[in-house]
Amino acid sequence: MIGWIAKSAAALGIAGIAALAVLGGMHREAVRSGDLRPVAGSPFAAEALIAGFRKECQKADACTLTTARDRAKQILARAPGDSVALSLSALSAFNEKNPSSTQSLAEAARARNPRDRVALGLLAEEAYRRGDTQALFLSLNRLVSLRKTDPQPAIKALAKMALMPGGAEILEREINAGWPHGAAVVEQLSTLQADPDMLLRLSRPLPSVQGTVLNSVVRDYGPMPAFISWVQLLPKEEMNFTWPYDPTFSGKPAPPPFNWTLFSEQASIGKEGGLFASYFGQGTARI
Repeated sequence: MIGWIAKSAAALGIAGIAALAVLGGMHREAVRSGDLRPVAGSPFAAEALIAGFRKECQKADACTLTTARDRAKQILARAPGDSVALSLSALSAFNEKNPSSTQSLAEAARARNPRDRVALGLLAEEAYRRGDTQALFLSLNRLVSLRKTDPQPAIKALAKMALMPGGAEILEREINAGWPHGAAVVEQLSTLQADPDMLLRLSRPLPSVQGTVLNSVVRDYGPMPAFISWVQLLPKEEMNFTWPYDPTFSGKPAPPPFNWTLFSEQASIGKEGGLFASYFGQGTARI
């Protein structure tokens, strides 16, 4: 377990969640100004934001990290209290490693525009820095909703949040309450060598991802831990099963990989039980 914690902590270097707000779109005014554009690389690297500034201004003489602040001043002069100016000011404070100013400016921007992705990304970044998993969840959950065409960066961040202290408990609470993003987050979490007990708790209300989760446990920890988790997912009335499971092919409810899985449209389980297959004698039949 200690080795898993160390490995998970190393995988959790999410510096710069704020870049989530940039990838996939920026504020209309900021895009027109040319201050920021989507940049390549990890969506959680603060350096990606700085690289974006440099790329946009490399043809000019004002290639500095104060681009966001300068743009914010221009907007504020025209429209005091504008959420774009506040979020750009927060971004400037973030680049200058000023967490208190980043937090207050981002909160002000979010108050004026709850859909401000820059503000939400910066608030997520500051929550991660403080270890405040509840605040981190709130910002990332909002970003998932706002990025309907490409929610994957925020889904990945939510999965990594599960590895933080208290993160799995927050996800478990939300999943049990019917959270619509639970399956996507747990499926992503299964790629991170997460603790099998954590995966079991989170996937229990999500039958659609249980097979994926159990296969990941087989891959990362071996068949025995996966089998123990599989048994715990069985309905109570199935606990006294024989082996192999469901020998009469009655279609009993249990996830793969320790239940029957059909790989071919030429095979099916009958309504009253039994395995039915059609084979025309050509090639290798895989059912």
